[in-house]
Amino acid sequence: MWRPFTLVAALCVALLIYVAIVALLVKRASRLIHVTVAAPPARTIPTIGIEDGRVHVLGRSIPLVAVVGTTAVPPVWWFAAVVYDGRVRRTRERRGQCLECGFALSGKRGRCPCCGERFERSLLPEPLTPVIHHHAHR
Repeated sequence: MWRPFTLVAALCVALLIYVAIVALLVKRASRLIHVTVAAPPARTIPTIGIEDGRVHVLGRSIPLVAVVGTTAVPPVWWFAAVVYDGRVRRTRERRGQCLECGFALSGKRGRCPCCGERFERSLLPEPLTPVIHHHAHR
């Protein structure tokens, strides 16, 4: 079973790898486009190029950080949604609420009266209470 910290670390590493791959693909694509375009006359600006930390597209210049940051938004959004959803579900399960709508459930299994979602509550173990033995002194 994944621990939350190891899952977060794994997803952060995956996100960094994703950003690096996107940056390399953009750089490679700019080289391919620049190379495959017919031999341009001297002093012609390439259609797409990366130079000095900026991406040049059709005569416009955009910071490379902005391009990579924009492509990183979907995985970051997904990661935030997964973490938030997991926390909400664990909190609702701990409180005995429906996992979908948060309605307080009274039974151990059945359907939520509010949203109709099926549920089965796990029986949490009773907290351990210390056993104290009283010995008679002789």
